Amino acid sequence: MESETKKYDTRLGSFIEVDISKKTCEPFGLFAGNEVKTPGGHGIAIGVAHIGNDNEMWFIVKGIFGAVFWGGLRSREDFEKAGFEIL
Repeated sequence: MESETKKYDTRLGSFIEVDISKKTCEPFGLFAGNEVKTPGGHGIAIGVAHIGNDNEMWFIVKGIFGAVFWGGLRSREDFEKAGFEIL
């Protein structure tokens, strides 16, 4: 199955391509389109970006320009421990 991708502006002014497929998002316990409470405020999970050897779940957060991520969070448990909550 081909990956499904979308491009977004990042907070740093560059672009990031995220994979929005269920298969790629599933290990994180979040899916593209999930509304979430993040440490930065209310946001939406937008997908997973492959950065070097790492995969990161990216978010659009209300009041913050561009997509952002919190590094090192690899599972739903990691996100919950960091203060994330699916709304």
